[in-house]
Amino acid sequence: MVRILILFILCFSPLSYAGKSRGKPTCPPIITTIVNNSHPDRYAVAEAEGENHRFFATAEIMGDGKNVLASPIPGKRTLALSITLKDKDGRSSVLRGKEEFKKILKHFEGRFDQIEGNWNKQGDELSDNLDEINRLTSGAHALSLKEAALKTWTGQQAAAAGYTQVHVEEMNGNQGQYSQVIVKFKKPN
Repeated sequence: MVRILILFILCFSPLSYAGKSRGKPTCPPIITTIVNNSHPDRYAVAEAEGENHRFFATAEIMGDGKNVLASPIPGKRTLALSITLKDKDGRSSVLRGKEEFKKILKHFEGRFDQIEGNWNKQGDELSDNLDEINRLTSGAHALSLKEAALKTWTGQQAAAAGYTQVHVEEMNGNQGQYSQVIVKFKKPN
């Protein structure tokens, strides 16, 4: 089922407040929609302005690197998610990271054992989690990769949900200059 919420954002000129245009819109409305293409095995929500879907939250359950439907191994069911709500040109006007993270957890409640953080930087894309990892693992007071992972935005959201143990799966690069880090957040035994 596709649900669409339409929000109208009007822009007004400063003249509208000076009494010249009497508060009437002075430019055409920008229509922002939230498109929800989620189904039981996939969470998929995007903010769209016309054809542009640059802000989104997606997630699915994986098992041993495959979709969980093909490999439902207890203890190995991983929630793989991607939340992109800002870029170099701005941020989402309607989607909120914490809310989307909580919705994803609720959507897959009881169906996963760990949460994956898979952070890399390609080109000029933003990667807040990887940038935070690199900041926290460099300098005189550098943290371990596990400690730094818990202090990332994703690590904080996972910890708030009880996933406080960190297992480092893969890392590329040197301390403070990683190009990719993959971690799994798990609940304590």
